[in-house]
Amino acid sequence: MRKNYRHSQETKEKIRKSATGRILSEETKRKISVANLGRLAWNKGTKRWWNSPSDFQPGQNKGENHPRWKGGNSREYKTGYYSKEYRGWRMSVFLRDNFTCRNCGVKNCYLTAHHIKSFAHFPVLRFDLNNGLTLCEKCHSETDNYGGRARNVYKLNGANSVEIPTTISG
Repeated sequence: MRKNYRHSQETKEKIRKSATGRILSEETKRKISVANLGRLAWNKGTKRWWNSPSDFQPGQNKGENHPRWKGGNSREYKTGYYSKEYRGWRMSVFLRDNFTCRNCGVKNCYLTAHHIKSFAHFPVLRFDLNNGLTLCEKCHSETDNYGGRARNVYKLNGANSVEIPTTISG
């Protein structure tokens, strides 16, 4: 029977370094394999989250049961972009402007239906045809209320006194 020796950290490090990169012969690999027969894997019998008898049940944190549930209210402006009404408004703006950027006149590029008065801050004007412009992506990125710029203006000027861009800068 083999004795159980306790080695110091220094000795363990020496053994590790001497064994690193060593190529084992087929006979040595076979002996190691035979010596390990019958041993259980280190993780045999450990609990896993999907089959543990804990309080967790799949689907228990969905919908009303989720800790951050707020009554099923999603952000209204976010759902508006995916509505049929928005898609219809967008297509109407493109058709009115003949699928041409109103700022630079480009036709064959990615076009955006731009809200002159912000979609988020002016919900009454979201689907008003007069509140839309067809712009190419470059011209759209140069507008005063692109990508949250209107939000910053909105915070600075107050809720009722937002300056709305009437022309496209560029």
